[in-house]
Amino acid sequence: MTNVTSLDAARSSPRKLARKLGKFCGHRHSILVCEEDRTVECGTCGAKLDPFDALATVMREWDKWEQSKARSEHDARRASDELAEVKRHLANAKAGLRRATR
Repeated sequence: MTNVTSLDAARSSPRKLARKLGKFCGHRHSILVCEEDRTVECGTCGAKLDPFDALATVMREWDKWEQSKARSEHDARRASDELAEVKRHLANAKAGLRRATR
């Protein structure tokens, strides 16, 4: 039985990849890696892809994902800090209101 691994992360730039190969199958590639045959192909139509180009595409997508993750984590920390600041102001306002109504 052939061991086939799907590399869906490589779907973002199939046109560039296909242009380098001199053909374009028209699909957003779901890249399949056949370890037994040592080949890489489009999971939709079976067009043969250059393994190095497929790997390079996956690596670029991984880098983009890591950058996006870092931005999201930074935004989440900033939002958490802002929420803590708003809660602190709210607590101070409530305390001031309690003091004023005594």
